[in-house]
Amino acid sequence: MSPVAARSRSLPLWWGLFCTLPLISGLLGRLLKQKPWFVDFDAIACAGQTLSQGGNPYSLSPACEGLRPAVFVYAPMIAEGLSATIAFMGLDGFRVAYVLMWLMALAGIGLYVWRQNPEDGRLKLPLFALLTGGSLASGNIALLLHGLILGAALCLPKRATPFIVAVTLAALIKPTLLTYLIVLVYLDKPLIWRLRTLATGVISGLGAYGLMALKQGPLHSHWHQALDQVVLSQQPGISFFSWIAATGLPHDALPSLIGLGLFMALLSLAGLALAEMGRCSPAQRLAIGLGMAQLLNPRLMDYDLLLIIPLLVTVLSLSQNLSRTWGRGSLLALNGLMASVLILNLLETPPVMPVPFGVLGLSLMVVTQAGALALQRFEVPAFFRPAFYARKPASDV
Repeated sequence: MSPVAARSRSLPLWWGLFCTLPLISGLLGRLLKQKPWFVDFDAIACAGQTLSQGGNPYSLSPACEGLRPAVFVYAPMIAEGLSATIAFMGLDGFRVAYVLMWLMALAGIGLYVWRQNPEDGRLKLPLFALLTGGSLASGNIALLLHGLILGAALCLPKRATPFIVAVTLAALIKPTLLTYLIVLVYLDKPLIWRLRTLATGVISGLGAYGLMALKQGPLHSHWHQALDQVVLSQQPGISFFSWIAATGLPHDALPSLIGLGLFMALLSLAGLALAEMGRCSPAQRLAIGLGMAQLLNPRLMDYDLLLIIPLLVTVLSLSQNLSRTWGRGSLLALNGLMASVLILNLLETPPVMPVPFGVLGLSLMVVTQAGALALQRFEVPAFFRPAFYARKPASDV
């Protein structure tokens, strides 16, 4: 049994199950209180219906009979495609197709998360403290896109084209998903191959989205208004944009943009350090890339969090290779962070928002682990090393 698996078995099962309560209770509460499900499906369905009837799909007060829609925020080309799809399939047919594909995507992601180090199941459970019932009940199209990209990512590194195509298509709907291209940087391939495929992905993704966004039409002004008032103002997410919003700075202010650049550069290098200095297997490299793609997303949402779980399990696994003390400390830090998230959730007026705080903590854990691996790899003189380096690696104890 690996050290991290042994450490996983030492975690009380009740603690892991306790961390899943916000998600489970949220889902059960929706069933008992008959709250609406798949409101994000209702948003795209209502937009398609409204456009087919000659209305404005970007109304800030959308209304469609039989639906409880949120505001539609995707590009006009997407609205036009939805309108044509609903006209062809009918609303009920489109609903059935969407729900089936969404459930398939959720099952695929769940299977992937479980199969990555299945013996470390108890390490994964505390991370569910970040999820709520709304994370899944909303039925957001992002989860379907994550499933599409994950399926293509499983072809890596043998075939990169399906992955680039999947990311490009997903970015037409959610451009922040271009952060998935970081997966290409962490693969066990020659540097020239990584740079070439990364450049291909960036040109493909940005080019396709740019052509769509720059295309002028009667709906574009309404689209930009919805983006400004909803996406960037009311829903900044749970990562960088939410942290910036908490400071009072506009997201497009120069300090914010500089901070975003530094944040993404630091995280990207941290992920590269984990993959290279941790001597990771192909499966671990993919887990690191898929998880880092979420942390790099400046407008991360709660329904994007599932693929972070294999990343953190990999980080904990690598921490065991430094020393027993470091491994225990990393495990304690993760569980302490998740306990803090649960406690903040219980407060009526928390000093900080629980999930953004948790995501910030996970980002810092990744950077710290990368720094620890760098210290070990470059053989920093003993005088400058933290105390944990004086101990033997856990595998030798």
